[in-house]
Amino acid sequence: MKYCTNCGTPNDENTNFCSKCGQSLNQNINQVNYVPAAQVNGQVYYGKKKSRNGLSIASMVLGIIGAFYGFVVLVSQSEAEKSLREYLVDNNIRYSDYDSAKIAFGIGYALIPLVLGIIGLILGLVAKKNGKAIAGIITCSFSIIAAIIGFILVQNISL
Repeated sequence: MKYCTNCGTPNDENTNFCSKCGQSLNQNINQVNYVPAAQVNGQVYYGKKKSRNGLSIASMVLGIIGAFYGFVVLVSQSEAEKSLREYLVDNNIRYSDYDSAKIAFGIGYALIPLVLGIIGLILGLVAKKNGKAIAGIITCSFSIIAAIIGFILVQNISL
């Protein structure tokens, strides 16, 4: 009796393909990316090995995008100051409301790199022990740090 490495269905010894899923039954299990999943009546059933490569790639991409936005936040502080002053003047905001306006402006200014960094960091930590995941963790960390520094710099703008 041959057992399918894809779905575990028992098949006749002379059969080359699984009667249920059509998987080739002539593959050497050691050459295929499978790990033992269960053992029933002395027969080992195999399931596909789970890959976390997609999480590492997502972490790395989010880290790169977040780091780019974080860099933009840090480099454009003078523009932030101008934008904040224009916002305050255009919307006729009283001096007593400046602190609230600075907090809201700072959150809006640093939100993209912060969110991308946090999501990417979580994905990278879940997909650990992979070069792409480590790169994602590093770039996401930079993104988060840049967002926090950018927020603090906006709060220190004197009006």
